[in-house]
Amino acid sequence: PNRRAREISCANRRRHLDRQIGHVLEVISEGRLQRGNFYWGVSDNYLKVRMPDRTGGGRRIVRIRPTKRIEDHLEGEIAP
Repeated sequence: PNRRAREISCANRRRHLDRQIGHVLEVISEGRLQRGNFYWGVSDNYLKVRMPDRTGGGRRIVRIRPTKRIEDHLEGEIAP
């Protein structure tokens, strides 16, 4: 029963992430990983988002348009 509940939860999370693609999200830029030219942030609806390097860090709010889902997070571009 536990395994099935986790499978359902993961499927629901993936669907929720997929529905965000193409919509503009307000994301708080949190920081850069040691390797990679991108920043991580958290959206206004608590989703993990990977953003382009030029967004900068420093806990700024950045408008991001997600372009794809990668496992448990979104990846996006700066929205106008």
